[in-house]
Amino acid sequence: MMYCNLSVLLTIGALSASSAKAEEAATNICYASCATDDSGKEVCKFTTKVDLFAGELGYYRFEECGDTINPTLGMEVGKTYQFTQLDRSN
Repeated sequence: MMYCNLSVLLTIGALSASSAKAEEAATNICYASCATDDSGKEVCKFTTKVDLFAGELGYYRFEECGDTINPTLGMEVGKTYQFTQLDRSN
């Protein structure tokens, strides 16, 4: 009986830790800059760069995300997204 209670407590602890990590990840989502074009369609843009010093082979950065390396990008269904790769680092 003692083992059963302990396993339930460990499971609950693991679930609450997972929930905390999921909530933290959700608050670190980076969103594109969006504007409405002439046809009334919302177009969102991410501007990409490569930071060659961020890791062994480099990592992506997005201007819209500040200094975050390899951010989680937030996207919404029904919007058009453009990834601009004009930076020399690309």
